[in-house]
Amino acid sequence: MNQILSVEQIKKQSKKRKSGLEGNVSDVVKIVRFFAIALIIFGIFNIGTASYAMYKKKQDDANRPVKPEIVIDKISEKQIQLTVRSSNPINEVYYKWDSDDTEKKLTGNAREEITEKITVPAGENRLFVRATNTSGQVQTLEYRSVRESNISIQIEKEDPYIKVKLEGKDKLEYMTYRWNDEETTKINIDSKTSEQQIRAISGENTLTITVFDIKGKSEEIVKQVKGVEELSKPSVEITTDGSENFIIKASDQEGLKKIEFIINETDGFMLNLDGRKELEYPYPLREGENKIEVTVYNMNDETAEFKAKLTK
Repeated sequence: MNQILSVEQIKKQSKKRKSGLEGNVSDVVKIVRFFAIALIIFGIFNIGTASYAMYKKKQDDANRPVKPEIVIDKISEKQIQLTVRSSNPINEVYYKWDSDDTEKKLTGNAREEITEKITVPAGENRLFVRATNTSGQVQTLEYRSVRESNISIQIEKEDPYIKVKLEGKDKLEYMTYRWNDEETTKINIDSKTSEQQIRAISGENTLTITVFDIKGKSEEIVKQVKGVEELSKPSVEITTDGSENFIIKASDQEGLKKIEFIINETDGFMLNLDGRKELEYPYPLREGENKIEVTVYNMNDETAEFKAKLTK
């Protein structure tokens, strides 16, 4: 009897142990499921954060101001092409060779790309380029060139003229020049060296000089030249007012420097005016005939003359 009870007790204890194991497995499953869901949520959060970060970076990159791009391509020994590109519309482009007086300006006109063909001068030269876009970004570039030539053209400013010095390995036949897009002027040379003078025009202008030798070879130079403003000349006249005097009247917008006048080719007089813009100066007439010569100078030493014969 005791043995039977012992067996039944063993069966009851075995059932209890089995029931407890099943409970432990259920708890583990719940814990694993919880962490799996948490990992999924965390992964989704990370993916979302990373996607937003990538989107934000793209937006920032798109909104970040970008400098224009400047490219120079060689077309031939005598010519290059300047190209300026920008993701924002181009505002202005300036360029000049180091021997130029002024920069040449290209206006963007809301374009995102500008091209310009530029003549390369002979010898060693540097081209400076500066480009700006509508976002205020500025890009610069320096381009160096070295080019040999049988014809040398040198230009010097001697206001109000441009002095052109020419030299060729062979005899030079002729040269042409033009201002901007105006008519071309031809000058015959017929020697290996020559010096020419060209009257500059006021303001900033483009001067193009082309030289040809007897073998048909040519050389061209294009320069931006700033000419002096046209110098004003003073005005002067001699009048009478019905009295015993003659009157010298003179004026100049830049100011009068001095007046010189001679009576009957013998007596000379001078008045210093120190920049006065107008003058009315009476002087007594002499008995008989009065031959009067007046020369007036302005502050730029430009002159004007007036001659008169008056009888008292």
